[in-house]
Amino acid sequence: MPSPTSRRGTRNAQFQRRIPADIAAKAAGIPVVLELPAAGNHPAVHVSAVHTRTHIKFSLGTSDKVLANQRQAIALAHMEAVWSSLRSGPVALDHFDTVALSKEVYVKFIADHHREPGSRERWAAVKGLNRAVREGRTLPVGAMPVLTSGNVASQAAAVAELVKDCPLSLTDAINAHPASSQGPSNELLEDRFGALADYVLARHGLIIDALSRLRLLVQVEAASTDAARTLKRNAEGDYRPDPVAERFPKVVAKAAKKASAGTEVGVTWEQFVGLWAKHHQMGGGSPDTRREFTAFFKRFAAFVKKAPGEVTHDDVAAWRTKRLNDGIAPITVAEKDLTQLRSLYRLAVEERMLSANPAREVRVRRMRKAARMRGFTDDQAAAILEAATREDKPYRRWVPWLLALTGSRAAAAMNLRACDVKSVDGHWCIEITDEASKATKTEASCRVVPLHPALIKQGFVEFSKGVGGDLPLFYRHRAKRRGTAIHNPGKAPEGHLRDWTYSLGIPEIGSKAHRRAPLHAWRHWFKAAARTAGLSDTVSDALSGHEGSSEGSRYGHGGIAIAALAEAVAKISVPTSAA
Repeated sequence: MPSPTSRRGTRNAQFQRRIPADIAAKAAGIPVVLELPAAGNHPAVHVSAVHTRTHIKFSLGTSDKVLANQRQAIALAHMEAVWSSLRSGPVALDHFDTVALSKEVYVKFIADHHREPGSRERWAAVKGLNRAVREGRTLPVGAMPVLTSGNVASQAAAVAELVKDCPLSLTDAINAHPASSQGPSNELLEDRFGALADYVLARHGLIIDALSRLRLLVQVEAASTDAARTLKRNAEGDYRPDPVAERFPKVVAKAAKKASAGTEVGVTWEQFVGLWAKHHQMGGGSPDTRREFTAFFKRFAAFVKKAPGEVTHDDVAAWRTKRLNDGIAPITVAEKDLTQLRSLYRLAVEERMLSANPAREVRVRRMRKAARMRGFTDDQAAAILEAATREDKPYRRWVPWLLALTGSRAAAAMNLRACDVKSVDGHWCIEITDEASKATKTEASCRVVPLHPALIKQGFVEFSKGVGGDLPLFYRHRAKRRGTAIHNPGKAPEGHLRDWTYSLGIPEIGSKAHRRAPLHAWRHWFKAAARTAGLSDTVSDALSGHEGSSEGSRYGHGGIAIAALAEAVAKISVPTSAA
């Protein structure tokens, strides 16, 4: 998914997209209206923009990178819906659709004015002018004033012109001009309510035919008149529940669904994956997962060479067969490739972007259970630790020892800062939190782990004091770009450490042939060493950050005092070579 952009003069991120060439001519001048949701201390943002000949751009209303990405995904999904509607051409709306859509007008007037409705005369003026248009009365007030939620105060000027030389009430002054037996003209409706109709259509990304627009204008008049009646009561101090609001159909998505009917072929992969990215970001998913999924779907799209809505069961089955023929493990094809496809299509069906899930019935048969990963042997572990003691680079010198004697994941250890090495209840510990990076895997990963006496004896605490402050221990600190947050800044040195481990030439280390990943095998070694030392599973889980099976184990350090954890860590034997 394309990222938000920046512009001079503001810290707020901006949505900017080039209009697809096939609809550029149709899109020029078409308005765009959408609401970007509130989050935390950030209020919702009302977007009102217009397509140029080449681009559409508007502010996302925040400098927070995570929220900006969430709003970017929402905006992209909305724009793709607008562009799909342009590609499919005008659609016809029935009576139900137009009444449902007109609720947008009623809701906006009430939301904008119910707390400060102003004078009752203001809303009487709106009602009176609306009635004049509805009944086709030609009033001597010049051009009928355009009605929007933002210009209601100006309606009184037209009414003043109408009654300035007449002692009659507003009702009588309007009735003094004859009504048309044929009702309102299209021009009169368009002049008065056209801006509100454009607002409704822009909110839903709809392009409708001429008859549907006329129907919508009639319903917009009715909705704005109902809103004026309610707000007039509010101005008089009457805030009783409004039964008028219940007259609108509750389901307002039907019209949008009609617009997309028969256009599934027009749904692009960018729009398709953007839908998943939006939900992934709102759920707090990591950027690494987003990049991985996006790359996967690009590969799948290149294979099928079809739009998402054209993909069939046979296409997905052919992809599965190709992956298996390419030597990809059946467990990977089944639990990663097909699961990702099914979940994305399921989401698209739930959101009514597509009508069917072509991956739903595709399976990998007679799948063999994946072999479990192994931990290092004591000889392998000893060889790596001995090599580490001879290194000058901090990440080579200390991270293998931390992995061996704390059970930490590589990302958590690599992202430690000097301030994360601290004394807790008289015991030197490392604290693993989300503050250093977002690389912690689960809630249980955030924990305090006492340092093994061997690490303290070798000078790890003194090393951390030498770094000082909140600087990272194992890589050069890089200033974050304004408004950004780095998900896993230790990823690059983590890769270097993996390469260094391979370079030692220790036999039988490798994730494929020997199932010993050069970094993750330390966690398996630690769990085995903990069992050998007589540590209970509860203590071992608390140290390594695994989710415990009991409810009590999920509180704090599994309810275990730091002193008890420190005593347990000290029982783990440092591996030594048999040689």
